[in-house]
Amino acid sequence: MNPQHQIDAMAQMREVLHADLMALEVVRSQCAEDFAGGTCRLEATVKVSTLDAPIEVVGDGVGVVDAFFGALQARFAPEHPSISSLRFTSFAVRGLLEESGDGAGANAHAKVTIGITNSYGTEFEFTQVTPSVGRSTLQAVADAVSYFVNSERAYVTMYRALEHYRSEGRADLVAKYTRRLAEMVRNTSYSEVIERMAAESSERA
Repeated sequence: MNPQHQIDAMAQMREVLHADLMALEVVRSQCAEDFAGGTCRLEATVKVSTLDAPIEVVGDGVGVVDAFFGALQARFAPEHPSISSLRFTSFAVRGLLEESGDGAGANAHAKVTIGITNSYGTEFEFTQVTPSVGRSTLQAVADAVSYFVNSERAYVTMYRALEHYRSEGRADLVAKYTRRLAEMVRNTSYSEVIERMAAESSERA
């Protein structure tokens, strides 16, 4: 995915969601790995900007990334079904040794870049730089999940606005929100989301 698209999409999410834009910050984590068995259990405390209290998540996987990504998917997918279609597809770590403050480079910052592929097979990249490989890794995963949660929330908000303006006969605003939705849907498919909203509308009727 063109990085500029992610920047533009994020700007649109901020414009649509305002204070409801969600940010995830990993506060602490604890990981237990069974190297012989090839399994990992990760427990993490995550601060959610739209909630008063942090959330606790637990995940199992073949490694830290798999466990944390699975934990966040399990936490957010029930309310945001598009999250279930995402796949982790790449991972890169680089030690910024040239910026290290000691001669050995042991305290160098870690730059982690992860790739998340959407339902269309398009990869999005998320990068974090912190003093810790583990922290950079978990925060990059959290950034990815929050991006797609916000994308779905913005899509739902705009879809409902489109339906409202369509019922009001506002052709100008219908055209505007149709264009916006076409841009947002590039992030991933929202077919299940639309089906859910349609079912909810039928129940209310």
